[in-house]
Amino acid sequence: YAAVAYDIGGRIYTLNDIEHGILRRGRAAPSGIAVTTFNGELDARNACRVARPDARIHFALNCGAKSCPPIRFYELERIEEQLTLATRNYIVHNGGVEVDLSNNVVRLSRIFAWYASDFASEVPHPRQSFPALLRQRDSAQAQQQRPLQPPSPTRAVEEEHAATAADAKSAT
Repeated sequence: YAAVAYDIGGRIYTLNDIEHGILRRGRAAPSGIAVTTFNGELDARNACRVARPDARIHFALNCGAKSCPPIRFYELERIEEQLTLATRNYIVHNGGVEVDLSNNVVRLSRIFAWYASDFASEVPHPRQSFPALLRQRDSAQAQQQRPLQPPSPTRAVEEEHAATAADAKSAT
């Protein structure tokens, strides 16, 4: 991640620069070691940083660890849909969240611990968000026992509306 670099638009980036410098907007790696080659605020590559980090990237990036998500290709035009799908697949089918109801235990992938600060900023009220996440997981498992397939854009919108309606109904 730090040894190999790529020339993108005349600027050099390592994989660490892309992940931690751009996609995570300069946040430190889980090891706590600063791993980007960015040279402070005057570095021209700062202009490439995302406006707001999105914790869903952790369900799309793969560093080779056993608990990392599978490798996939992503398209700018469909990135929101694809990140949502990657998150759902990872949580439901790749062991991202395991629930042991008999022992009242929830096991989370190490990704949640490694990047806890990223997820904490995404979930302001975890007690409200976690039940919806479990309902989504249980619903997907009940519907099919195989990984979710990328839906058509129309189907994805219909499914998202149905899920939102179901969450709103169960909240009342």
